[in-house]
Amino acid sequence: MPRFTRIQKIIIAVIAVFMVFGFITRSMQNGNMISKFGYDAFTMLRYSLIENPVETVKNWGSDFSDLWEAKLENDELKHEMSKQKLYNVELQEQKRQNAELKKLLKMNHSITDYGKIGASVVRRDADMWNNLLTINAGSKDGVKQNMAVVSSKGVIGTVKDVFKHTSTVKLLTTESPGENMSVKVSVDDKTSVEGILEYYDAESERFIVTVLSNSKEIKKNMNVITSGLGGKYPGGLYIGKVTKVEEMDNKIGKKLYVKPGADFKNFEYVSVIDYSEDAS
Repeated sequence: MPRFTRIQKIIIAVIAVFMVFGFITRSMQNGNMISKFGYDAFTMLRYSLIENPVETVKNWGSDFSDLWEAKLENDELKHEMSKQKLYNVELQEQKRQNAELKKLLKMNHSITDYGKIGASVVRRDADMWNNLLTINAGSKDGVKQNMAVVSSKGVIGTVKDVFKHTSTVKLLTTESPGENMSVKVSVDDKTSVEGILEYYDAESERFIVTVLSNSKEIKKNMNVITSGLGGKYPGGLYIGKVTKVEEMDNKIGKKLYVKPGADFKNFEYVSVIDYSEDAS
């Protein structure tokens, strides 16, 4: 005897269900107890196998939809919070830059006898961090070799190479200092002691200044500024503060450790000082 196919089985099952449903409905119309019992059984079966599962699936779908909407809303809130953090960082950076520019402007106002060329740091390689950097001002802006460069807190170096739109700056923290800088220690409003800034000690993060004087007046926290001698740096530019005074071995004079006024690790804006006679 041949077996029914799957489709045939489904059709037979559907026909059987409709026959049973019709029989129960007809019996209900006749009102006998057996029919009522059969109708109750059918109703329970229909609820258990059809209506309840369908309602469950419907409720599950509704819950899933609500959950998905909540997830999308949560993702959107997270995105907005991350943007808020970014805005806060940008705001803090803008405030820092504004503060630096204000200090640089104040520094420029204190340097009244010389021309000043504003610039921004555009390149500073890690392997030359303490030696060189590049600014976005060049020959077209009037920059020339050996001009002094200051940040908002003090002298940082001199112009080394000049191109049309950019220039490289040799920092005072360079490992190959080259020529020494003439400086003076301000003892008081009327008295100062001449000295030489010889090099930057990376280990102590201090400039090493020698003064050929045994003056006992030199003490910690005294200011060190450029003297104006030597022709490269104009006088009166801030270098830093004395943090330590040592007697020199077998020599007349003192060795000073000077904390730089400029923050060599963090600055973006500088001024190039035009020390030429026609710039004043």
